[in-house]
Amino acid sequence: MKNPLRNIRWHRFAFRLTKGTIRVAILVAGIIVGAAVLFDLYCEIKGLPGWAVDMVRGELARRGVRGEFREIRAGLLSSIVAEDVTLVADHQGIEFTLRVDQLKARLGYRALLSRQPFLQTLDLNGASLRCTSRDRDAVLPYIGDLRADLRPHSGDAYAINLRGFFEGVNLRLTGYIRNADALWQPRPDQPEEDRRLSELLEAITAAFRQCRFGSGDASLEATVDVDAENWREYAVLGNWNIANLMLRGMLTQTCKGQFTVSPRQIVFREVAVRLNRDEHLLGKVVLEPATRQFWAEIEGRSALGTIFQLAATDQPDWVRRFGLTVPFGFKAVLHPAPWDDPAKWHVELTAESSGFALRDLPVQRFEARAEIRDRTVRIPAFAWHIASERSGEKIEGSATIWPEAGQFALDMKGAADWRLRSRQLGIRL
Repeated sequence: MKNPLRNIRWHRFAFRLTKGTIRVAILVAGIIVGAAVLFDLYCEIKGLPGWAVDMVRGELARRGVRGEFREIRAGLLSSIVAEDVTLVADHQGIEFTLRVDQLKARLGYRALLSRQPFLQTLDLNGASLRCTSRDRDAVLPYIGDLRADLRPHSGDAYAINLRGFFEGVNLRLTGYIRNADALWQPRPDQPEEDRRLSELLEAITAAFRQCRFGSGDASLEATVDVDAENWREYAVLGNWNIANLMLRGMLTQTCKGQFTVSPRQIVFREVAVRLNRDEHLLGKVVLEPATRQFWAEIEGRSALGTIFQLAATDQPDWVRRFGLTVPFGFKAVLHPAPWDDPAKWHVELTAESSGFALRDLPVQRFEARAEIRDRTVRIPAFAWHIASERSGEKIEGSATIWPEAGQFALDMKGAADWRLRSRQLGIRL
């Protein structure tokens, strides 16, 4: 009996089998690719399905961020676009709430291959940032009209560019975030809360709300450098320029300066405040948040009433009675002291003025050195040149004043018509 398998041409059978398998594979691949394209188009037009949005929320939650979205559209070859986004994160007792009309992001190929987030670009439009305290009633910053973008920089870093409006000031922020991979890692357990950040933001907001700015006249620009692996390591360098500033009920012509911020110090340098044609202030102020201390060097020309008004302090009666309104030149050094305890402030002051009248007494020139410490004003030396037809009328001496007790001690000498000068000062002998 003949074997029927002997007449089969095995090479043709193998070829046809291989060809058929390839056709089936191509058909299956086409179906898969077509389904993927259709799903991609659906996600781009209609948005991600509910289960995919839940996955996004879960990934954000793993990193300590709560997220809500009205819609997320995404595609393999296009950007991810999220509408009506709300992101909430807690840090050091502060709740940061970011609301965005439209968030647009593009992921790099690294993200598609490794399932690790890697932003190629990020753009925020129509955003606002609100800071609130979780456990106490505090006035913290609100930034509106916020626009921001994020771009890769050299190495493992991002370049940031942000514009917004903060308490009447046009804000622009640029800089870099180093070790950016840490942005996508799950957040570790938070250490014990540090209230210094909350207190600093509250102080800044309160200071800005005491001011009134002309429309479009106030600007603040800053450059930041921050490490995503350790947010406590940062550096900020910036400047501000403000015109027509209403400061404690007083209209200033200009206020400008530079500042640097680090975890250890906040420094305001080259501060220049022009109050009017005759009054101005120049100086430097250093704050240490860790120790809650500050020190300063200030010089300028100003009237006594202006100084007390800027310091939010009432003039003592004995100062007001003299009616001294003429500006005087001064230089003051405030030694390191707690910023919230004026009783411990230590100030050294030199002052001079000329060509004015103290009540009815004409003064050609006045010079003095003073020290304010332990609730006491010590004037170790003063010189008082009286303007008169007589030559050489001059009074020199020293004084000590205890403002709270309303007492003073005076030691002086000189050549003058004491009866006439006392009557001009309103002092009865």
